[in-house]
Order: sequence, then structure tokens, then C-alpha cells
Amino acid sequence: MTRTPQQRRRAGLIYIFLVFLSLSQRVYSCKCVPPSIYRNYADYEHTIEVKVLKERKNRKGQLKKYYKARVKKVFKGCRTQEEKIWIETASESAACGVELRAGKKYYLFANKGEGLNGTETYSINSCGPNKIASESVKNERKFLDGRQYSCGDKEFCANGMSPYLKCAIVTCPKCDEDGFYCDTSVCRGCGLSASWIYNASTAELVGSCEE
Repeated sequence: MTRTPQQRRRAGLIYIFLVFLSLSQRVYSCKCVPPSIYRNYADYEHTIEVKVLKERKNRKGQLKKYYKARVKKVFKGCRTQEEKIWIETASESAACGVELRAGKKYYLFANKGEGLNGTETYSINSCGPNKIASESVKNERKFLDGRQYSCGDKEFCANGMSPYLKCAIVTCPKCDEDGFYCDTSVCRGCGLSASWIYNASTAELVGSCEE
């Protein structure tokens, strides 16, 4: 069946539109290196465990969505336990937005957001190692509990211990080997495993050594 010039022109326009749509989806799709709690902890201003209370109703077409949450534990940053905060993320997963569920507890890695009607918000995206708290593995929780962080001129341990409680300088005498690196945390306290060994290429925790 022979097409008329008008039909060919219409088919050409449809083809161009489909190609443009495909390219647009590729350009705007969210792409990032698979996140790791160990590797990405230092990249964010706030690391907190929260319980999501509700999602704020947005108008159709808004680029951001917001969740109200209650802080359950602080691993980094200047928030306090049981404080209510607003979590900010992109509305679409293609823009690296994160879907949270009311009633669930999450480990969130956040930076300062754009704000909501003058209220401070905490911005998260799918490139961060955010996860449901109950789905974390034991070593991830131990790692977060062992972090020392500051708020203003004060130092804190995520596990509640004093950051100044130590028997001696914590070192890594037998931890450093080819392909691995070692990190220490005085927050582990005296007589506990204070040195953590990581794979140098993947930054994954592989063990600890006794002081």
C-alpha cells in the first residue's frame, strides 16, 4: 500500500518524537555508583535512623515530595532523638527520588535540603545508602554505632559512650595488609574491637582486630 506524502510526513514526525522521548529518558534517568554505608558515610552531613510518620500531600507536577519523620537515633549531625523533621526527595525515581513508607524505620543519609515553607528539610536521594533499618546487616549497624561525630564544638559517640573513653592510642598494628585498609574509632571503648578492616577496592567491611 502506497503512503501519501502527508502520511509519510506524519510517520516521520512520530518516529522523531519516539527517538526524542527515548533520549530524554536516558538523559534524565538516575545513574550512580551502587551505594555503601561504609564508603558513603563521610559524604553526607547527617546520618540518622528515623521512623516515617506520613507523606505530605503535593500538588500534581511538583518536583519534590516531603515526608514527616521522627528521629530515633543519630549517627552523625546535630539532630536529637524523638525530634520531628521533614525529609525531602525528588518526586520521580528518574530524578533519584526515594520512596518511603509510613510506619517504617530507615537509615537515612542526608544533606541540607531546600526547605519547606521556611522549615528546615533534609534531602536524600537514591544514590545514597538509605535503607530500611530492619534490612541492614549486623556489621553495618556495628559500624554506625562506632562512629564519632561532632555538633558544633561538642563530640559524640553514636553508641552513647564518651568519645574520650580510651585506654591508649588506638592503632592498627596488624590490620594493614595489601588490598585492605584500616580505620579506628575511639567510640568502641576500652578492651573492645576498635580497629575495622576494609577491602581497599570495594570499601566493604571485612573484619576487625582486637587491641
